[in-house]
Amino acid sequence: MAITKNLTILAARNWGELPEVVSWEVLSQQWRLRSSDLIPIESVIVVVTFLTTAFVMMLYWRRRRMQKPKQAPGKLLSQVVEGFGLTSADIRLLVRVAHQQELPSPITLLLSEATFDHHIHQHVESGHTRAKKRIQSRLDRIRQILFGQRRTGVNR
Repeated sequence: MAITKNLTILAARNWGELPEVVSWEVLSQQWRLRSSDLIPIESVIVVVTFLTTAFVMMLYWRRRRMQKPKQAPGKLLSQVVEGFGLTSADIRLLVRVAHQQELPSPITLLLSEATFDHHIHQHVESGHTRAKKRIQSRLDRIRQILFGQRRTGVNR
């Protein structure tokens, strides 16, 4: 009732006196409101649903972004071998060996000389005969750079 009285007072100030009985029909005639001037409830529901969905998706995206690792494994490998002075071709070869040997990361090859030797030997033995010597010489050079020892071939 208080709301109706306040509307009556507000309308009286702005548009003149209203009759004693205030109804929606009277107000709509006084304010010249038509049903086409009002926002349909379906439109309101669509807009609110869209905004809610967008907000939830934004929250989900932010949470996923926060959970991602800050550094990719490839970038970590590059940073590790950068100090050794390996070329990008050497890094690609290590990645190829790790992938062929089903290692979790090429960094596994850098953990110890024994690990390196084992997986390199397996990789070279599974390769083509023509390429074995060329790959073995590249891997010997990488071993010398990484572990500081000169060895020819892998003793198994």
